[in-house]
Amino acid sequence: YVLEHNPVIDRDSAKTPEERVELMRKALLCDTFLMGANAAVQDGQLINIDGNGNRVAALCYGPKQVIAIVGMNKIVPTVEAGIERAHTVASPQNIGRFPGVGTPCAKTGMCGHCIRPDSVCAQVVRTRICKPQGRIKVILVGENLGF
Repeated sequence: YVLEHNPVIDRDSAKTPEERVELMRKALLCDTFLMGANAAVQDGQLINIDGNGNRVAALCYGPKQVIAIVGMNKIVPTVEAGIERAHTVASPQNIGRFPGVGTPCAKTGMCGHCIRPDSVCAQVVRTRICKPQGRIKVILVGENLGF
């Protein structure tokens, strides 16, 4: 029943780069968008860094609801710590999914704050307030998840 009425849009199922882009665009209008977060500030703000912008675009606007699943390893005390975590922990680990990328973090494992076409740090989004209220739901999981 769930898949029949609520199909899953999986960009990794695409057979071509063009189809992948179309699936990412289609996800912007879905009912429920599932995502992780790069950091969650103790005061409730979310910090996310993105290469293409599709994930942060959906967080900001589009899907009827967004569910962010966040492990305890992503909880930080301040916005600045969240941005630092996104750059120095999440991005260097995320870049490993893309073989052949020449960014400083791909080469050294450390963020070089580069401005390159292959950077996974094109968009940095700080979500302070959920509008409309209740659209974004955060599920905190009592263990370390992802990067």
